[in-house]
Amino acid sequence: MGVEVASFTIDNLDDSDVYITSVTFRDQQNQADNNLANLVLEHSGDILATTPAANGRYINFQLATPFLIEDGDEEDFEVYADVIDGAGDTISLEIERRLDVSGFDDRYGFGLDVDVSNYNPQTFTIEA
Repeated sequence: MGVEVASFTIDNLDDSDVYITSVTFRDQQNQADNNLANLVLEHSGDILATTPAANGRYINFQLATPFLIEDGDEEDFEVYADVIDGAGDTISLEIERRLDVSGFDDRYGFGLDVDVSNYNPQTFTIEA
């Protein structure tokens, strides 16, 4: 497995259970496409989704099985990747917009109202 390149928490503040179906990160430095491969989204050591590489500056994880977050709970997630190039390059991953976290609620089956304002971009420099 690669190195951890991002971590985040999702708090379910809804009054019903919610399911997460996808998460998208944006690389502010536009370096992930050339330098990271075999990206993995995990929760407590379980693989939720994989993608072979970034698509330009975007890393999109589509979950094969929607991930349940129960009413009032919070869950922690990690992103791992193989660093394949880019010594000295800086990568800064962020969940930029509300639409970058997709899913639905258990009660009505509609999309989620996501607040990403507390997400801080995670920046790192690749070392040789």
